Amino acid sequence: MGTCNDRRPFGELTMTDLMQDIRYAVRMLLKAPGFAAIAILTLALGIGANTAIFSVVDAVLLRPLPFPQPDRLATIWGTHSKLNETQRALSYPDVRDLQKMSSTFEYVAAYDEASATVTGTGEPLHLNAARVSADMFPLLGVSPVLGRAFEPGEDAAGHYVAILSHSLWQSEFHGDPAVIGRAVKINGIGYTIVGVMPRGFAFPLEADSPRLWTPIPQCRRR
Repeated sequence: MGTCNDRRPFGELTMTDLMQDIRYAVRMLLKAPGFAAIAILTLALGIGANTAIFSVVDAVLLRPLPFPQPDRLATIWGTHSKLNETQRALSYPDVRDLQKMSSTFEYVAAYDEASATVTGTGEPLHLNAARVSADMFPLLGVSPVLGRAFEPGEDAAGHYVAILSHSLWQSEFHGDPAVIGRAVKINGIGYTIVGVMPRGFAFPLEADSPRLWTPIPQCRRR
């Protein structure tokens, strides 16, 4: 009867075994390059999709919102029972009613994503923007590092003021503190710059967040 000197636990792989398996897999793939290309592409697509999904989940669900007291922030949606919609944007009259009647929320604000063409700073600049009601920045608990936020009533028709992101202030206005009070044209209409937000501030939170904010002209009931 012979004696076995290999005392490795059953199923344990050594580095030599691993290298042999890799060489064997490479040889098999080289024998069928079409299958290899499909397998590699499938793996790449799967890894890329999972990475993208995790990035969104991490930013939206796992990582806390980058605002003071994020646990006190909430999104309000409307519903439409006939269309079976549970996440419907509220109308301006609904927002106004919530602002007047709600005893639960300290602030109620609205926003609308938009695009803007800015002129008067050199070459015309096309960028992502957002229109917000005057309470938006107090609601988020973030104040401009330069100038001021929108004042109450500036979301009424006829007020043309704008707030810059920190990156836009640096890239197009060279970080000049005298930018406050400067006139620019946004989509062909004259606006006055009243504030600059802190470095890294973003709202709404997106991959390509707005670099400019203007008041959202809420409709007033008569």
